[in-house]
Amino acid sequence: MTELWRLDAAALVAGYRTGAFTPVQATQACLDRIAHVQPRLNAFVHVDAAGARIAALASQPDGLRTGRWALWTVCH
Repeated sequence: MTELWRLDAAALVAGYRTGAFTPVQATQACLDRIAHVQPRLNAFVHVDAAGARIAALASQPDGLRTGRWALWTVCH
């Protein structure tokens, strides 16, 4: 599979529709990539990882209705 952080918006939507991956997985791939390159590039002043994970979870079909433990797992 292609590294999720490399996909454009159209490929991400196609992957979500087919179930190949979830928004949470794609977001985590991007956050992992940021963590990997940030020490060398110093491109970000602030990364709201928890906010990104919450937004990704909320965009999934079952969204935030999956319960507080799911939300806690995503944010920690």
